[in-house]
Amino acid sequence: MHTIDLSYFSRMSEAAEFTRLALVETHRRGVEHSTLVCALADGAEWNQGFIDWHRPDAVRILDFCHAAEYLAAAGQVVHGKDTPAFQTWFATQRRELKDGDPDRVLTCLEQLPQAYPHLAAPERQVIATSLNYLRTRRDQIDYAAFQRAGYPIGSGAGEACHTYVIECRLKGTGMRWAREQVNPMAALRTLVCNDRWEEGWAQVAAHLRQGGQGSRPARPSTPPPAPAPRPPEHTPPSEPRLPPGFKLRAGTSWRDRPLGKARYRPSSEWPNAKT
Repeated sequence: MHTIDLSYFSRMSEAAEFTRLALVETHRRGVEHSTLVCALADGAEWNQGFIDWHRPDAVRILDFCHAAEYLAAAGQVVHGKDTPAFQTWFATQRRELKDGDPDRVLTCLEQLPQAYPHLAAPERQVIATSLNYLRTRRDQIDYAAFQRAGYPIGSGAGEACHTYVIECRLKGTGMRWAREQVNPMAALRTLVCNDRWEEGWAQVAAHLRQGGQGSRPARPSTPPPAPAPRPPEHTPPSEPRLPPGFKLRAGTSWRDRPLGKARYRPSSEWPNAKT
């Protein structure tokens, strides 16, 4: 299966608010009236709530890479990270999970604590966490059946959308955004990525001309700052500060002064030279 005709919706909000706001885009794409909908996502609970609200009958598929990560975590506590034993074990179980029977994988995970009784309590907890994560999503990890039906098993296209839509525009190097400015920019960015700028900007411009909420509020008037006090005027002294008959001696350039051994040779210009 190849992904075509992509469209996007982006907002920074809580999960419940995001689920409601996305309804316009899902309806526009025909999700409500589609015969079959596949929903690929990771195991986050809010994703399941999103699917329940829009299409509760959708075929739910756990992203294969997320499932493989939990499988790898259990294998690493037993065989060590990046060891040949782990690589062999993981390749076998990963292939079984993708193309075979997921129940065999679950059984293998369940038997790991008995097969390796020397495991410490934290290591057993990692295995239990991976087993519970995959077991509670048993209907979402039947990847062999999904592939036979022509369904996708990876959410890479959806994951990449975040980089393309949001990170490229709002998470550049050195960028800082006020929270109230994020969603307006995300809405404009979504128009660009969906190739709907002409359609969307016409509505935005009409809303701004009518004085809608999107118009910039007038800045409150502030009194001009008080002028700075003027410095006191300079008055020349009434009496001269130098004694009567004082004369400044003409300056002598350092270039004309003797340097090195010449400082110790008396001359007519330097009668007091050191000896």
